[in-house]
Amino acid sequence: MRILLLLSALLFLVLQVQAQHKAQEEAQDPALQDEAEAVMAAPENTPISRSSCRRSGATCRVGFCFGGELRLGSCAFLRPCCKELPGL
Repeated sequence: MRILLLLSALLFLVLQVQAQHKAQEEAQDPALQDEAEAVMAAPENTPISRSSCRRSGATCRVGFCFGGELRLGSCAFLRPCCKELPGL
């Protein structure tokens, strides 16, 4: 039982270090920073058309955006425009 606990703790630490390393690499990439800043500049509740949403590479979802997606605006009532974040 102790060995199982030790192995799971070790696995957890390895995954944390990998995630931290990946986050540092993404923080150093200026192209990803520019895109993230541009996306974050627009308010979430900005109404946009479905065609504008599709042109930006996003999709109109029903209800909410999935994990790893950013809400760009609202296509309609309870229809967010969600764009997948690069590298996730």
